[in-house]
Formats: sequence, C-alpha cells, structure tokens
Amino acid sequence: MKACLIEIHLSYKGKLILFLMFILCMTSVHVYAQEGKTIKIAEENPDEIKDKYDIRIRDQFSSKGKSFRNFDVSKENKVVMAFTNHTIGIFDEKMQLAAEISFSSDGAYGALWDDDKVMLYLLRSQTAIAFSDTGEILGTYHIVDEGNYWYEAMEQQSKIVNDVVYYGTFHHSSSIPIFNWGSYTMLRKADREINHTTLYEGANKIDGYLLCIVINFVIITSIILFFLFLRRYCSHSSYK
Repeated sequence: MKACLIEIHLSYKGKLILFLMFILCMTSVHVYAQEGKTIKIAEENPDEIKDKYDIRIRDQFSSKGKSFRNFDVSKENKVVMAFTNHTIGIFDEKMQLAAEISFSSDGAYGALWDDDKVMLYLLRSQTAIAFSDTGEILGTYHIVDEGNYWYEAMEQQSKIVNDVVYYGTFHHSSSIPIFNWGSYTMLRKADREINHTTLYEGANKIDGYLLCIVINFVIITSIILFFLFLRRYCSHSSYK
C-alpha cells in the first residue's frame, strides 16, 4: 500500500515537473521594458577606444555565412547586424556592406540604430560605442539605466519599420516572436502585400531552432523514461 501511494504521488508530481520543464526548456520568454539610457563619456581619442576594445574596421564581409544575435533597421532602411563572432555589420538600404567592425568583449552584446549612429552595446561593462553609418568611431557612452531593456531592444525577433516587417528566422523555419532563440540564420522582410524577401542567409544549417528541438526531444524523452522506470519499480515493490 505504501508503495502504491508513493507511485500515485510521484505520478502527479512527475506530470507537473514534465509540464514545467517543457515550458522552461523550450526557450526563454522576452521580458519587455523601457529602452536603455546612455550618457556620453568625456571625449576620448578614437585610437584609444580602438585599442581598448581591440576594434578592427573593415570594408570586407568576413562574417558572411555566420549566424547573428540581433539586428536593427533605421528609418532609412539601413541595417545593422550583430554576428555571433564578436562582429557587427553595417549595411545600406540595398544590403550592401558599408563597414564590418570586430571587437573584443566578454558577455552579451548587440547593436542598434540611434538616429544615424550605430550603437554597439556591451552589457557586462555597461558601455555603448557609437559609430557612424560608415564605421567611423564617434565616441563611447555609459549605460545608466540598463534595466530589462536588453530583452526588448536587443532580442526582438521582429521589428516594423516604414510599414515593413523585418524578422529573424531559421533555415528550419520558426516565427514565434515571444521566444528568444539566441541567434538566427536568416534575416527576412515582409511588405504590405506579404511578399517575403530574404535579406541575409547564413551558411550554418544547424541553427538555434533545430538545436532547440533536438535538445527538447532528448530532455523530454529522458524524463518520460525516468518516470516510466520509477512507476515500474513502484509496481514491483507493491507485490513484495
């Protein structure tokens, strides 16, 4: 009798744990908040900024094919993308590369447009480095109110600019905007007539969406097998 009571209790608890783990392990959900505020730091020599963050500015697209962490689109339809290899790419309205900027930094990072400037945000150091739309260093800023803005400003999967929807997606497809997949392999846009155009396509076929599906399958299968084994064990114990 004792074993049966344990089995019933574990079965109920197991279902609850299974449901919660399924929701949690699918991916993290966005937390929306206000945008971060920045204060310009006293004038610094661009060469000092370049050396401090090991910044390299190129006119060649060496990150082509890489996945990207986030993207942003200006009012002039210019695009900035933060790639997974500590590099950002600045593109004109025709997706022609204007500048590629590599840098050195620990922790999370991303890039946004601020009027005609590109702001490279370095979350751990609470610093933002400003660049022109051609990659020229304009200065550094201190993030004084980072709060939870990171999740809204940096990790939105889709953005609407000039009535056009821009969104990050995958080779294996997914357009669930409330989920943060971490990185994307494709940048696309959809106009008013819902015509979809691919602006950028990475070479990596094992993207975040597919990896998440595989990991979820392994975790959920392991949990189910564990509770099936536990139930069988309890059933055998009740006969003794």
